[in-house]
Amino acid sequence: MDVVTEWQVFNILDELPSTATGLDQLPAWFLRLGAPIFYKPLTYLFNMSISTTTVPHQWKLAAIQPVPKVPTASQHADFPPYFHHPCSQ
Repeated sequence: MDVVTEWQVFNILDELPSTATGLDQLPAWFLRLGAPIFYKPLTYLFNMSISTTTVPHQWKLAAIQPVPKVPTASQHADFPPYFHHPCSQ
């Protein structure tokens, strides 16, 4: 039994906000346009990951880019403070 359905994956891809990008730098418009092609293999990958309780290393990566508090940031104080979560490494 699939935990994630093809319909769910298609809808998520089809409704991505225009600002959504990942480490692969694929723009949201590309993923929305390719949703009819991408949804089946992505659904398979998600369900395989869940059924084997294995998360690919690449899915655990994140690019964190601070957003300045002012239009033109020139010093550290122009950025919000960094919070080190106890679970982060």
